[in-house]
Amino acid sequence: MNQITIFYSWQSDRDSSVCRNFVRIALETALGELRDQHPNVELVLDSDTSGVAGTPPVTETILKKIKACGVFVGDVTFVGETAKGKQLPNPNVLTEYGYARAVLDDEQIVLLMNTAFGPPTDLPFDLAHLRFPLAWELQDDAAAVERRRIRAAFATKLALCLDASIRYVLAKPPAGGLALNGLAAARATLTELRNRTGRGDVPAIVPGPRLVVRLAPATPPQYLAPAAVKRTRQAFVPSEYELVQTEASLGQWASFDPPKSRGSGPNPEARWYTRIVAPGAVETAVVVGVRVDDDRTIIVDGFPLEGRLVETVRRSIEMLKSIGATGPITIEAVLHEIKDVQLSSPSRLSRPSRIPGIETTTLVLPTLADFTPESLRPMMDDIWLGFGFEDGSPSFEQGAWRGEAHPRAYEPATFRWP
Repeated sequence: MNQITIFYSWQSDRDSSVCRNFVRIALETALGELRDQHPNVELVLDSDTSGVAGTPPVTETILKKIKACGVFVGDVTFVGETAKGKQLPNPNVLTEYGYARAVLDDEQIVLLMNTAFGPPTDLPFDLAHLRFPLAWELQDDAAAVERRRIRAAFATKLALCLDASIRYVLAKPPAGGLALNGLAAARATLTELRNRTGRGDVPAIVPGPRLVVRLAPATPPQYLAPAAVKRTRQAFVPSEYELVQTEASLGQWASFDPPKSRGSGPNPEARWYTRIVAPGAVETAVVVGVRVDDDRTIIVDGFPLEGRLVETVRRSIEMLKSIGATGPITIEAVLHEIKDVQLSSPSRLSRPSRIPGIETTTLVLPTLADFTPESLRPMMDDIWLGFGFEDGSPSFEQGAWRGEAHPRAYEPATFRWP
């Protein structure tokens, strides 16, 4: 039986009933649910120097545990502030988190915070540019019944987040294997593709609020045949778009919206592009919102945004099947240029995000056939949480993703340039 240890880095500066013990009970509840989903995995909750005999050196023992753990969970709730009013998490937790980032993959790290003591937007830069911590809001003087209610809801969100990390750990190649084997190779491919995009090496410029989705298989085709790519050209095009421009170069095939000049911008811009890049990765960038006239904010409907995420991943998986990719698949999704975006649901409209982007949980699916809209729930939750919806996505009240039963409400939006 596999064993995965979840190491909990806690702080005791805040009342334990709303932080330390609150999180520990939520972790135990979440792991109880996950043990049923992973019957062949022993999930162990660990922290500090517990379980170590004698009087071991505290720092050395904790760092050894972090290096050996499968998932690191850290509470970055604000516990103090500087003389100039800058909010600060617990320094010990930050030290342990920094070490975790050095020895673990980002997919193995889960940060938490009680936003009653400050929002995630006030986190230090090296935390603020990453995916927001999983959050709950609970004041010190909250009644016991309120604590239990919020803790139960938080445990459900925590279980989803931990499940994604556990699946990632289970799919990782064993330590000591080839450096670029399986998932490690897929991760390297995505990193290189991300860097290319960051340098502006893209088929077309997609401006403003946009969703970028990348997929890389653990086992790409031995030979990326041009004929196989050509057969899947139709799948390059996002739903509801028609006009297409195509291009091919060494190691890359791309389709994109015919670029148009807008206003005083120096370069023509497109509403989407999709490309397959050797050895077999797929990347799509698509506009998800457009500013109307001189509006100060851009409103994006959350349900069609989820629909676009599902449509993009489903289409990308069909492309990977067509070119002969197999094995576990790594998926990442990022929202860019969302500082002025407000996310809407049927019941409320968020405040502008005031952050440049949201990097969602990286997912690993065991096979291409394992894709379902429900498998993307951690990503959807991250998007809604990033805009301040504390319960995450509202689309899973009945368990299954609501978009399958109500496709019109989740139909991906298309946009015309104003």
